[in-house]
Amino acid sequence: MKDSFTGETSPTIALRRQKLDELRRANGIDTEAELARIIGVSPTTLWRISRGDVAPSHGFIARTLLAFPHSKFETLFEVVKPDTLKAAS
Repeated sequence: MKDSFTGETSPTIALRRQKLDELRRANGIDTEAELARIIGVSPTTLWRISRGDVAPSHGFIARTLLAFPHSKFETLFEVVKPDTLKAAS
């Protein structure tokens, strides 16, 4: 195991969008705009986080977990290297 990420990009948190979509539908949340309102962000912010353009803030993570209290962190989010974000999109 590496002791540091010297010379490499640092890992970040990414949203597991497919899981979020499954939870949204299962909870009767019909639109992306409604989901964004529930989480407390703009639809644009939700879209940018979903695409991996920006990492979710601590507040976004906390509000998402509160919106779906029966879901675990690792169900909705994952730790990734930034260079793998765009490849997964």
